[in-house]
Amino acid sequence: MAKLYIDGEVIGEAEIPGALKSIDDPLRIAQDCDRPNNVFTGIIDEVRLWNRALSQDDINIAKDLSAQATPVDPLGKLSTTWGNLKSRF
Repeated sequence: MAKLYIDGEVIGEAEIPGALKSIDDPLRIAQDCDRPNNVFTGIIDEVRLWNRALSQDDINIAKDLSAQATPVDPLGKLSTTWGNLKSRF
């Protein structure tokens, strides 16, 4: 059973027959794998993936924890340093 949640509430569900298979392709969110130029136009605020099925309680806890999350401080991170170097040369 696959379920889609928005803000901790189930908005859709469906039976998915068969087993999930492992592939080496990159995960794509908001892009059609068969048509790479067909992309989602809009804003996706947050996406989370787990390697196990979550209970409703797990989902509620995860939803509540997102409000307490703090942004990453980019100061001193490799990508910030590299961007600063590239902008100077």
